[in-house]
Amino acid sequence: MSRRGWVSTILATTLVALFFFTRSDTNSSSLISIPHHYSNPTSPAGWDSCSLELKSLEAFALTDTFRYSRRIIKSQPVDMPERPDLTTVNDPLVHDFDEIKQDHSKIVKLGSCAPALTLDVPAQPKKKVDASAFLFGISTTLERLEDSFEQISHWLPHTKAGLLVLITPHERAAEVMDKWRKLGIDIIIEQSNVDFPRRYFHLVRGLYQRRHGSTTKWLVLMDDDTFFPNLRHVVTHFAKRYDYTKPMYIGPLSENFEQVKKHGIMAFGGGGVFLSIPLAETIAAHHDECLKEDVDVIEGDQMLVHCIYKHSSARLTVDYDLHQMDFGDDVSGFFESGRSSLSLHHWKSWYTVDVPRAARVARACGPDCVLQRWKFTDDMVLSNGYSIAEYRDIGSIDFSAIENTMPEDNYKYLSALGPFREALDPRQDKFSFRMLDTVYEKQGMRQVYVHRDPDHRMDEVVELFWVL
Repeated sequence: MSRRGWVSTILATTLVALFFFTRSDTNSSSLISIPHHYSNPTSPAGWDSCSLELKSLEAFALTDTFRYSRRIIKSQPVDMPERPDLTTVNDPLVHDFDEIKQDHSKIVKLGSCAPALTLDVPAQPKKKVDASAFLFGISTTLERLEDSFEQISHWLPHTKAGLLVLITPHERAAEVMDKWRKLGIDIIIEQSNVDFPRRYFHLVRGLYQRRHGSTTKWLVLMDDDTFFPNLRHVVTHFAKRYDYTKPMYIGPLSENFEQVKKHGIMAFGGGGVFLSIPLAETIAAHHDECLKEDVDVIEGDQMLVHCIYKHSSARLTVDYDLHQMDFGDDVSGFFESGRSSLSLHHWKSWYTVDVPRAARVARACGPDCVLQRWKFTDDMVLSNGYSIAEYRDIGSIDFSAIENTMPEDNYKYLSALGPFREALDPRQDKFSFRMLDTVYEKQGMRQVYVHRDPDHRMDEVVELFWVL
Protein backbone atom coordinates (compact mmCIF):
# COMPACT_ATOMS: atom_id res chain seq x y z
CA MET A 1 0.00 0.00 0.00
CA SER A 2 1.18 3.56 -0.61
CA ARG A 3 3.11 5.53 1.99
CA ARG A 4 0.12 7.60 3.16
CA GLY A 5 -2.60 4.90 3.08
CA TRP A 6 -6.08 5.50 1.80
CA VAL A 7 -9.29 6.11 3.68
CA SER A 8 -10.31 3.34 6.05
CA THR A 9 -13.48 2.47 4.14
CA ILE A 10 -11.39 1.18 1.24
CA LEU A 11 -8.38 -0.12 3.19
CA ALA A 12 -9.33 -3.79 3.03
CA THR A 13 -10.07 -3.65 -0.68
CA THR A 14 -6.74 -1.99 -1.33
CA LEU A 15 -4.78 -4.65 0.55
CA VAL A 16 -6.51 -7.42 -1.34
CA ALA A 17 -5.84 -5.70 -4.64
CA LEU A 18 -2.17 -5.24 -3.82
CA PHE A 19 -1.88 -8.90 -2.82
CA PHE A 20 -3.47 -10.35 -5.94
CA PHE A 21 -2.47 -7.89 -8.64
CA THR A 22 0.86 -8.36 -10.38
CA ARG A 23 1.95 -5.44 -12.49
CA SER A 24 1.94 -6.36 -16.12
CA ASP A 25 2.06 -4.17 -19.20
CA THR A 26 -0.04 -4.33 -22.32
CA ASN A 27 1.55 -5.63 -25.50
CA SER A 28 0.60 -2.44 -27.33
CA SER A 29 3.53 -0.84 -29.12
CA SER A 30 2.75 2.45 -27.38
CA LEU A 31 3.40 0.94 -23.94
CA ILE A 32 6.88 -0.35 -23.11
CA SER A 33 8.63 -1.62 -20.01
CA ILE A 34 12.30 -0.96 -19.34
CA PRO A 35 14.63 -1.79 -16.47
CA HIS A 36 15.63 1.00 -14.12
CA HIS A 37 19.19 2.23 -14.78
CA TYR A 38 20.47 2.12 -11.22
CA SER A 39 23.85 3.66 -11.98
CA ASN A 40 23.43 6.23 -9.19
CA PRO A 41 24.95 9.18 -11.08
CA THR A 42 26.80 11.60 -8.84
CA SER A 43 24.70 14.48 -7.58
CA PRO A 44 25.93 17.67 -9.25
CA ALA A 45 27.74 20.19 -7.08
CA GLY A 46 25.32 22.57 -5.37
CA TRP A 47 22.39 20.14 -5.31
CA ASP A 48 22.59 18.67 -1.84
CA SER A 49 19.91 15.99 -1.92
CA CYS A 50 19.90 15.76 1.89
CA SER A 51 18.88 19.31 2.80
CA LEU A 52 16.19 21.80 1.84
CA GLU A 53 16.40 25.58 1.71
CA LEU A 54 12.93 26.68 2.80
CA LYS A 55 13.22 29.99 0.97
CA SER A 56 13.06 28.13 -2.34
CA LEU A 57 9.43 27.18 -1.60
CA GLU A 58 8.17 30.49 -0.20
CA ALA A 59 6.38 31.48 -3.40
CA PHE A 60 4.01 28.50 -3.22
CA ALA A 61 2.20 29.50 0.00
CA LEU A 62 2.33 26.04 1.51
CA THR A 63 0.63 25.04 4.75
CA ASP A 64 2.59 25.68 7.95
CA THR A 65 3.53 22.02 8.05
CA PHE A 66 4.00 20.10 4.80
CA ARG A 67 5.39 16.80 3.56
CA TYR A 68 8.36 16.90 1.22
CA SER A 69 10.34 14.56 -1.01
CA ARG A 70 12.78 15.05 -3.85
CA ARG A 71 14.59 13.12 -6.55
CA ILE A 72 17.53 13.93 -8.79
CA ILE A 73 16.93 12.71 -12.34
CA LYS A 74 19.38 12.17 -15.15
CA SER A 75 17.94 11.74 -18.64
CA GLN A 76 19.41 9.13 -20.93
CA PRO A 77 18.77 9.71 -24.66
CA VAL A 78 17.70 6.51 -26.42
CA ASP A 79 16.84 5.99 -30.09
CA MET A 80 13.11 5.32 -30.31
CA PRO A 81 10.95 4.98 -33.47
CA GLU A 82 8.39 7.11 -31.63
CA ARG A 83 7.82 8.19 -28.05
CA PRO A 84 5.80 5.58 -26.11
CA ASP A 85 2.59 6.68 -24.43
CA LEU A 86 3.75 5.04 -21.20
CA THR A 87 7.09 3.70 -19.98
CA THR A 88 7.29 1.46 -16.92
CA VAL A 89 10.29 1.93 -14.65
CA ASN A 90 11.16 -0.81 -12.16
CA ASP A 91 11.87 1.54 -9.28
CA PRO A 92 9.89 4.03 -7.19
CA LEU A 93 9.80 7.68 -8.21
CA VAL A 94 10.10 8.93 -4.62
CA HIS A 95 11.21 7.34 -1.38
CA ASP A 96 10.22 8.66 2.04
CA PHE A 97 8.50 11.97 2.71
CA ASP A 98 9.78 14.31 5.43
CA GLU A 99 7.32 16.27 7.54
CA ILE A 100 8.60 19.84 7.61
CA LYS A 101 7.43 22.69 9.80
CA GLN A 102 7.87 26.22 8.49
CA ASP A 103 9.51 28.05 11.36
CA HIS A 104 12.53 30.31 11.49
CA SER A 105 14.86 27.69 10.04
CA LYS A 106 16.56 28.47 6.74
CA ILE A 107 17.98 25.04 6.00
CA VAL A 108 16.24 21.79 6.91
CA LYS A 109 18.10 18.49 7.04
CA LEU A 110 16.12 15.77 5.28
CA GLY A 111 15.69 12.37 6.83
CA SER A 112 16.30 10.42 3.61
CA CYS A 113 18.56 10.84 0.61
CA ALA A 114 17.23 8.88 -2.35
CA PRO A 115 19.74 7.79 -5.01
CA ALA A 116 19.56 9.56 -8.35
CA LEU A 117 17.28 8.08 -11.00
CA THR A 118 18.04 7.72 -14.71
CA LEU A 119 15.12 7.85 -17.15
CA ASP A 120 15.17 7.03 -20.84
CA VAL A 121 14.04 9.87 -23.14
CA PRO A 122 13.84 10.03 -26.94
CA ALA A 123 17.20 10.92 -28.48
CA GLN A 124 17.32 14.07 -30.62
CA PRO A 125 19.30 14.37 -33.87
CA LYS A 126 22.46 16.42 -33.46
CA LYS A 127 21.73 18.35 -36.64
CA LYS A 128 19.73 21.53 -36.05
CA VAL A 129 16.19 21.53 -37.35
CA ASP A 130 15.74 23.12 -40.79
CA ALA A 131 12.22 24.56 -41.01
CA SER A 132 12.95 26.87 -43.95
CA ALA A 133 10.00 25.31 -45.82
CA PHE A 134 7.60 27.02 -43.39
CA LEU A 135 6.45 30.62 -42.98
CA PHE A 136 4.25 31.27 -39.94
CA GLY A 137 1.71 34.07 -39.53
CA ILE A 138 -0.08 35.53 -36.50
CA SER A 139 -2.73 38.25 -36.17
CA THR A 140 -2.64 39.75 -32.68
CA THR A 141 -1.71 42.82 -30.62
CA LEU A 142 1.77 43.83 -29.54
CA GLU A 143 0.91 43.23 -25.89
CA ARG A 144 -0.26 39.68 -26.58
CA LEU A 145 2.75 39.04 -28.81
CA GLU A 146 5.15 40.02 -26.04
CA ASP A 147 3.22 37.85 -23.60
CA SER A 148 3.74 34.95 -26.03
CA PHE A 149 7.50 35.31 -26.23
CA GLU A 150 8.42 32.35 -24.02
CA GLN A 151 6.21 29.88 -25.86
CA ILE A 152 7.34 31.05 -29.33
CA SER A 153 10.99 31.10 -28.27
CA HIS A 154 10.66 27.43 -27.29
CA TRP A 155 10.25 26.24 -30.88
CA LEU A 156 11.05 28.98 -33.43
CA PRO A 157 14.55 30.53 -32.93
CA HIS A 158 17.39 29.49 -35.24
CA THR A 159 15.19 27.13 -37.28
CA LYS A 160 15.26 29.10 -40.59
CA ALA A 161 11.47 29.46 -40.41
CA GLY A 162 10.00 32.94 -40.78
CA LEU A 163 7.27 34.69 -38.79
CA LEU A 164 4.96 37.46 -40.01
CA VAL A 165 2.91 39.22 -37.33
CA LEU A 166 0.09 41.66 -38.12
CA ILE A 167 -0.82 43.87 -35.17
CA THR A 168 -2.92 46.89 -34.43
CA PRO A 169 -0.75 50.04 -34.58
CA HIS A 170 1.73 50.41 -31.72
CA GLU A 171 4.67 52.77 -31.27
CA ARG A 172 6.96 50.01 -29.97
CA ALA A 173 6.54 47.65 -32.91
CA ALA A 174 9.99 48.29 -34.40
CA GLU A 175 11.65 47.97 -31.00
CA VAL A 176 10.07 44.59 -30.30
CA MET A 177 10.85 43.30 -33.79
CA ASP A 178 14.52 44.23 -33.36
CA LYS A 179 14.66 42.55 -29.95
CA TRP A 180 13.20 39.28 -31.26
CA ARG A 181 15.53 39.26 -34.27
CA LYS A 182 18.55 39.57 -32.00
CA LEU A 183 17.34 36.43 -30.23
CA GLY A 184 17.32 34.36 -33.41
CA ILE A 185 13.68 34.76 -34.50
CA ASP A 186 13.23 35.78 -38.14
CA ILE A 187 10.25 38.06 -37.53
CA ILE A 188 8.50 40.82 -39.47
CA ILE A 189 5.92 42.94 -37.63
CA GLU A 190 3.45 44.95 -39.68
CA GLN A 191 0.65 47.19 -38.47
CA SER A 192 -2.95 47.40 -39.66
CA ASN A 193 -6.15 49.11 -38.54
CA VAL A 194 -8.51 46.48 -39.98
CA ASP A 195 -10.50 44.21 -37.70
CA PHE A 196 -9.12 40.87 -36.52
CA PRO A 197 -10.89 38.52 -39.00
CA ARG A 198 -9.71 40.55 -42.00
CA ARG A 199 -6.25 41.00 -40.52
CA TYR A 200 -6.06 37.21 -40.14
CA PHE A 201 -7.15 36.74 -43.76
CA HIS A 202 -4.55 39.32 -44.90
CA LEU A 203 -1.87 36.99 -43.53
CA VAL A 204 -2.24 34.63 -46.49
CA ARG A 205 -1.33 37.24 -49.09
CA GLY A 206 1.33 38.72 -46.82
CA LEU A 207 3.00 35.36 -46.32
CA TYR A 208 2.68 34.46 -49.99
CA GLN A 209 4.41 37.70 -51.01
CA ARG A 210 7.27 36.95 -48.60
CA ARG A 211 7.88 33.34 -49.65
CA HIS A 212 11.50 32.48 -50.41
CA GLY A 213 11.31 31.14 -53.94
CA SER A 214 11.11 27.36 -54.14
CA THR A 215 12.35 26.99 -50.54
CA THR A 216 9.02 27.95 -48.97
CA LYS A 217 6.51 25.13 -49.29
CA TRP A 218 3.98 25.80 -46.52
CA LEU A 219 2.28 28.91 -45.14
CA VAL A 220 0.98 28.45 -41.60
CA LEU A 221 -1.70 30.55 -39.94
CA MET A 222 -1.76 30.26 -36.16
CA ASP A 223 -2.81 32.09 -32.99
CA ASP A 224 -0.50 33.73 -30.49
CA ASP A 225 -1.16 30.82 -28.10
CA THR A 226 -0.48 28.07 -30.65
CA PHE A 227 2.35 25.95 -29.28
CA PHE A 228 4.49 23.47 -31.21
CA PRO A 229 6.24 21.16 -28.70
CA ASN A 230 8.84 20.05 -31.26
CA LEU A 231 9.06 21.84 -34.62
CA ARG A 232 11.29 19.07 -35.96
CA HIS A 233 8.30 16.71 -35.84
CA VAL A 234 6.19 19.19 -37.80
CA VAL A 235 8.89 19.33 -40.50
CA THR A 236 9.27 15.55 -40.81
CA HIS A 237 5.52 14.94 -40.51
CA PHE A 238 4.69 17.21 -43.45
CA ALA A 239 7.61 16.00 -45.54
CA LYS A 240 6.49 12.37 -45.22
CA ARG A 241 2.73 12.78 -45.40
CA TYR A 242 1.79 15.66 -47.72
CA ASP A 243 2.48 16.80 -51.29
CA TYR A 244 3.33 20.50 -51.24
CA THR A 245 3.10 20.74 -55.06
CA LYS A 246 -0.69 20.29 -54.94
CA PRO A 247 -3.31 22.71 -53.58
CA MET A 248 -3.57 21.54 -49.98
CA TYR A 249 -5.57 22.87 -47.02
CA ILE A 250 -4.54 21.06 -43.83
CA GLY A 251 -5.47 21.54 -40.20
CA PRO A 252 -7.44 20.23 -37.23
CA LEU A 253 -11.12 20.01 -36.69
CA SER A 254 -12.23 21.04 -33.24
CA GLU A 255 -12.13 18.09 -30.85
CA ASN A 256 -15.51 19.36 -29.66
CA PHE A 257 -18.08 18.03 -32.14
CA GLU A 258 -20.55 20.72 -31.08
CA GLN A 259 -18.12 23.32 -32.43
CA VAL A 260 -17.84 21.40 -35.71
CA LYS A 261 -21.63 21.33 -36.05
CA LYS A 262 -21.75 25.05 -35.39
CA HIS A 263 -18.94 26.22 -37.67
CA GLY A 264 -18.75 23.49 -40.29
CA ILE A 265 -15.95 21.45 -41.85
CA MET A 266 -12.96 23.74 -41.70
CA ALA A 267 -9.49 23.96 -40.19
CA PHE A 268 -9.84 25.48 -36.73
CA GLY A 269 -7.06 28.05 -36.69
CA GLY A 270 -5.62 27.64 -33.22
CA GLY A 271 -4.14 24.23 -33.97
CA GLY A 272 -2.42 25.61 -37.06
CA VAL A 273 -3.75 26.01 -40.63
CA PHE A 274 -1.26 24.81 -43.27
CA LEU A 275 -1.60 26.01 -46.87
CA SER A 276 0.54 24.77 -49.75
CA ILE A 277 1.96 27.42 -52.06
CA PRO A 278 -0.29 26.46 -55.02
CA LEU A 279 -3.39 26.98 -52.86
CA ALA A 280 -2.01 30.19 -51.35
CA GLU A 281 -1.46 31.50 -54.86
CA THR A 282 -5.15 30.99 -55.62
CA ILE A 283 -6.24 32.68 -52.38
CA ALA A 284 -3.91 35.63 -53.01
CA ALA A 285 -5.30 36.03 -56.55
CA HIS A 286 -8.85 36.30 -55.13
CA HIS A 287 -7.84 38.23 -52.01
CA ASP A 288 -9.79 41.44 -52.67
CA GLU A 289 -12.82 39.58 -53.96
CA CYS A 290 -12.99 37.37 -50.88
CA LEU A 291 -12.74 40.38 -48.58
CA LYS A 292 -15.76 41.99 -50.27
CA GLU A 293 -17.95 38.93 -50.06
CA ASP A 294 -20.92 39.33 -47.73
CA VAL A 295 -20.64 36.14 -45.71
CA ASP A 296 -21.90 35.63 -42.19
CA VAL A 297 -18.57 34.97 -40.49
CA ILE A 298 -17.07 36.23 -37.28
CA GLU A 299 -13.63 34.61 -37.39
CA GLY A 300 -10.70 34.76 -39.78
CA ASP A 301 -10.49 31.01 -40.25
CA GLN A 302 -14.14 31.05 -41.38
CA MET A 303 -13.39 33.79 -43.91
CA LEU A 304 -10.47 31.71 -45.16
CA VAL A 305 -12.48 28.51 -45.67
CA HIS A 306 -15.21 30.38 -47.57
CA CYS A 307 -12.60 31.74 -49.95
CA ILE A 308 -10.94 28.35 -50.42
CA TYR A 309 -14.17 26.45 -51.07
CA LYS A 310 -15.49 29.09 -53.48
CA HIS A 311 -12.37 29.56 -55.58
CA SER A 312 -10.55 26.23 -55.50
CA SER A 313 -11.16 22.49 -55.56
CA ALA A 314 -9.09 22.01 -52.37
CA ARG A 315 -10.93 20.56 -49.40
CA LEU A 316 -9.85 20.17 -45.82
CA THR A 317 -7.38 17.43 -44.99
CA VAL A 318 -7.88 16.79 -41.27
CA ASP A 319 -4.69 16.16 -39.31
CA TYR A 320 -5.50 14.68 -35.91
CA ASP A 321 -1.99 15.34 -34.60
CA LEU A 322 -2.79 19.07 -34.63
CA HIS A 323 -4.98 20.16 -31.71
CA GLN A 324 -7.45 23.04 -31.48
CA MET A 325 -8.38 22.04 -27.90
CA ASP A 326 -11.85 23.54 -27.60
CA PHE A 327 -12.42 22.29 -24.08
CA GLY A 328 -12.00 23.71 -20.62
CA ASP A 329 -12.12 23.15 -16.87
CA ASP A 330 -10.20 20.04 -15.82
CA VAL A 331 -8.01 19.00 -18.78
CA SER A 332 -5.75 16.70 -16.75
CA GLY A 333 -7.01 13.66 -18.67
CA PHE A 334 -5.56 15.05 -21.89
CA PHE A 335 -2.26 16.25 -20.43
CA GLU A 336 -1.77 13.01 -18.49
CA SER A 337 -2.47 10.80 -21.52
CA GLY A 338 1.16 10.56 -22.64
CA ARG A 339 0.09 11.11 -26.24
CA SER A 340 2.33 13.14 -28.52
CA SER A 341 0.91 16.22 -30.25
CA LEU A 342 2.19 18.39 -33.09
CA SER A 343 0.42 21.44 -31.64
CA LEU A 344 -1.42 22.63 -28.53
CA HIS A 345 -3.80 25.56 -28.12
CA HIS A 346 -6.12 27.50 -25.78
CA TRP A 347 -3.88 26.88 -22.76
CA LYS A 348 -4.37 30.41 -21.40
CA SER A 349 -8.01 30.99 -22.32
CA TRP A 350 -10.37 27.97 -22.38
CA TYR A 351 -8.32 26.31 -19.64
CA THR A 352 -5.21 27.22 -17.67
CA VAL A 353 -2.04 25.20 -18.12
CA ASP A 354 1.25 27.05 -18.28
CA VAL A 355 2.54 25.16 -21.32
CA PRO A 356 5.75 27.21 -21.76
CA ARG A 357 6.63 26.61 -18.11
CA ALA A 358 5.95 22.90 -18.54
CA ALA A 359 8.21 22.86 -21.59
CA ARG A 360 11.21 24.37 -19.80
CA VAL A 361 12.36 20.90 -18.76
CA ALA A 362 13.20 20.29 -22.45
CA ARG A 363 16.47 22.07 -21.78
CA ALA A 364 17.55 19.09 -19.67
CA CYS A 365 15.92 16.16 -21.48
CA GLY A 366 14.97 17.34 -24.98
CA PRO A 367 11.64 18.51 -26.45
CA ASP A 368 10.15 15.03 -26.65
CA CYS A 369 10.39 14.48 -22.89
CA VAL A 370 7.82 17.23 -22.28
CA LEU A 371 4.62 15.47 -21.13
CA GLN A 372 6.38 12.11 -21.48
CA ARG A 373 4.84 9.60 -19.09
CA TRP A 374 6.51 7.07 -16.78
CA LYS A 375 4.91 4.58 -14.34
CA PHE A 376 6.85 3.61 -11.21
CA THR A 377 6.66 0.81 -8.66
CA ASP A 378 5.28 3.13 -5.96
CA ASP A 379 2.07 3.43 -8.03
CA MET A 380 3.06 6.90 -9.16
CA VAL A 381 2.86 8.19 -12.74
CA LEU A 382 4.89 11.19 -13.86
CA SER A 383 3.48 13.23 -16.74
CA ASN A 384 6.57 15.35 -17.20
CA GLY A 385 5.91 19.04 -16.73
CA TYR A 386 2.26 18.59 -15.81
CA SER A 387 1.68 16.29 -12.84
CA ILE A 388 2.60 13.37 -10.64
CA ALA A 389 -0.35 11.12 -9.84
CA GLU A 390 -0.45 8.32 -7.26
CA TYR A 391 -3.11 5.66 -7.84
CA ARG A 392 -4.85 3.47 -5.28
CA ASP A 393 -5.48 0.58 -7.69
CA ILE A 394 -3.06 1.18 -10.54
CA GLY A 395 -3.32 -2.38 -11.81
CA SER A 396 -6.93 -1.91 -12.84
CA ILE A 397 -6.31 1.19 -14.98
CA ASP A 398 -6.20 1.11 -18.79
CA PHE A 399 -3.56 3.75 -19.45
CA SER A 400 -4.16 3.59 -23.21
CA ALA A 401 -7.46 5.43 -22.62
CA ILE A 402 -7.80 9.07 -21.60
CA GLU A 403 -9.27 9.73 -18.17
CA ASN A 404 -12.54 11.58 -18.70
CA THR A 405 -11.88 14.52 -16.39
CA MET A 406 -13.90 17.04 -18.41
CA PRO A 407 -17.32 17.64 -16.84
CA GLU A 408 -19.27 17.68 -20.11
CA ASP A 409 -20.60 14.60 -21.87
CA ASN A 410 -17.60 13.04 -23.53
CA TYR A 411 -19.53 12.11 -26.70
CA LYS A 412 -18.56 15.55 -27.98
CA TYR A 413 -14.88 14.60 -27.85
CA LEU A 414 -15.01 10.86 -28.52
CA SER A 415 -14.22 10.93 -32.24
CA ALA A 416 -11.08 12.98 -31.71
CA LEU A 417 -9.80 11.86 -28.32
CA GLY A 418 -11.33 8.47 -27.52
CA PRO A 419 -11.18 5.96 -26.01
CA PHE A 420 -12.01 7.35 -22.57
CA ARG A 421 -11.97 5.77 -19.14
CA GLU A 422 -13.97 6.83 -16.10
CA ALA A 423 -12.65 9.73 -14.03
CA LEU A 424 -11.21 8.79 -10.65
CA ASP A 425 -12.17 10.21 -7.26
CA PRO A 426 -9.36 12.63 -6.29
CA ARG A 427 -9.88 11.94 -2.57
CA GLN A 428 -9.99 8.15 -2.73
CA ASP A 429 -8.53 6.78 -5.96
CA LYS A 430 -6.02 9.30 -7.31
CA PHE A 431 -3.72 11.63 -5.39
CA SER A 432 -2.34 14.36 -7.70
CA PHE A 433 0.58 16.76 -7.53
CA ARG A 434 0.44 19.58 -10.09
CA MET A 435 3.60 21.14 -11.47
CA LEU A 436 3.66 24.76 -10.28
CA ASP A 437 7.07 25.87 -11.48
CA THR A 438 10.15 24.84 -13.42
CA VAL A 439 13.25 26.88 -12.64
CA TYR A 440 16.50 27.16 -14.55
CA GLU A 441 19.45 26.56 -12.26
CA LYS A 442 23.16 26.22 -12.96
CA GLN A 443 23.09 22.46 -12.51
CA GLY A 444 19.80 21.81 -14.34
CA MET A 445 16.05 22.23 -14.10
CA ARG A 446 14.15 22.18 -10.80
CA GLN A 447 10.48 21.17 -11.04
CA VAL A 448 8.10 21.77 -8.13
CA TYR A 449 5.02 19.53 -7.91
CA VAL A 450 2.47 20.33 -5.18
CA HIS A 451 -0.61 18.59 -3.82
CA ARG A 452 -2.88 21.09 -2.07
CA ASP A 453 -4.60 19.62 0.96
CA PRO A 454 -8.31 20.35 0.43
CA ASP A 455 -8.66 20.62 4.20
CA HIS A 456 -5.71 23.09 4.38
CA ARG A 457 -3.87 21.04 6.99
CA MET A 458 -0.82 19.61 5.25
CA ASP A 459 0.26 20.15 1.65
CA GLU A 460 2.67 17.76 -0.03
CA VAL A 461 5.60 18.62 -2.31
CA VAL A 462 7.75 16.63 -4.69
CA GLU A 463 10.74 18.32 -6.29
CA LEU A 464 12.45 16.78 -9.30
CA PHE A 465 15.93 17.98 -10.20
CA TRP A 466 16.79 17.27 -13.84
CA VAL A 467 20.53 17.27 -14.46
CA LEU A 468 21.72 19.19 -17.52
